[in-house]
Amino acid sequence: MPQSTASFSAALKNVYLPGIREELNEKTNLLDLFTEGDLTQYEWQGAQLVFALHSSRNYSGVMYVPEGGGLPAAGSQGTTDLLVPIAHLKGRIQLSYEVMRASRSDKGAFVRAMDLEQKGLVNDVARQRNRALAGYGAEVLAVITTGATSTLQTIENPGGVSGTVNPGRFLKPGMVIVITDPTGTTIRSTTTASVVSVSGSVLTLSTSIASTTSDIITLGTGTLVSTGQGSFSDASMGILGLVDNGTFVQTIFGLNRNATANAFFNSTVMTNVGVINTDILQRGVDNCEEVSGEMIDKFVCHSSVRREISKMTEADRRYASTDKPQNYDAGTLAGANRKDLQYNGWSFRTDKDFAYGYLAGVNTSHLIWTPETKGEWAEDDGTILLRVANVDAYEARFRVSENFVTDKSNAQVMYSGITVNISSGVWAD
Repeated sequence: MPQSTASFSAALKNVYLPGIREELNEKTNLLDLFTEGDLTQYEWQGAQLVFALHSSRNYSGVMYVPEGGGLPAAGSQGTTDLLVPIAHLKGRIQLSYEVMRASRSDKGAFVRAMDLEQKGLVNDVARQRNRALAGYGAEVLAVITTGATSTLQTIENPGGVSGTVNPGRFLKPGMVIVITDPTGTTIRSTTTASVVSVSGSVLTLSTSIASTTSDIITLGTGTLVSTGQGSFSDASMGILGLVDNGTFVQTIFGLNRNATANAFFNSTVMTNVGVINTDILQRGVDNCEEVSGEMIDKFVCHSSVRREISKMTEADRRYASTDKPQNYDAGTLAGANRKDLQYNGWSFRTDKDFAYGYLAGVNTSHLIWTPETKGEWAEDDGTILLRVANVDAYEARFRVSENFVTDKSNAQVMYSGITVNISSGVWAD
């Protein structure tokens, strides 16, 4: 019988290529806009940062008068404060002595276990920061559609934004969550649960939870109290709150937008847009300029909205004719993310976490990053690795303390309810 690969298999080697290939989407386009661009940064100091705002004119003290007529009643300029708190995001890893020892060289492992966990945690923290920045500070991952006492929960409104398409886009297997009442106060079934899977609108949990319709889902932990702890309203402020008129955030940084005296801090909001067109885009920009005296300089949206913007010019594209055969490109450089799509010279930045059907027009000179800790491994006692009590293992902690602010909300515009096409069941990790 001739020798074959099957009979010779015991002598054949498996050849492993070096390194580990990245399969996750590590892009954080929205976060990069704030932290790596030219936006203003204020280093955190004290208990909170205070932005003093010029909020109203001396309306009563100015008037035309006839000769010999009475002077206007004296008035004054109005001022108010934005009180910006800090938000803390923390990550934690733990490794046994054995895995650290076994992976200490290339001979024993593709990558050092410590390096993989440390670099991975830094990326995971950035991932959560980006998701929060696309939201409005509430930290809502999804909302319960119909309450039930079950490991199976039906969900909607991803990120707390009304919608039924891909409701589980921010819920990942292995994630620890809590379900609370809509105020974030009462934890249902007084326990945490792990996400097992998400299929359509059905969320499968590791533990049965007695939920109620309209309950909310947030990140959770049971490390300090066995009854569970949620993260409702503990996140940094996001674009949906910064560019808003009270729809998502009524009171922002201590300022009640619904109060008549504070109407100056409302963004221009164009709702129920439907099919986007240049008139709607320009109307929102013009309204924003009329109120604030300033023009936006960038758009931020999900890629599905950018596709709708691209459609507006598709019929007008022209191709140069020559005597040589042409290979016409049916797409655009913007579609390949090699060049920004533009409107009035303003580019569109797409982000995987942005709300479906929403488009923010922002003035980047009035978007501010206020970091206290930009990202560091806790080593206050002189070492990054901490011994874990009672076992031969070590842990490390990574932390970021920051917030994101606008000092002029009326210099921004938000479009919502834009008709878009979304691939069901497809969303970022």
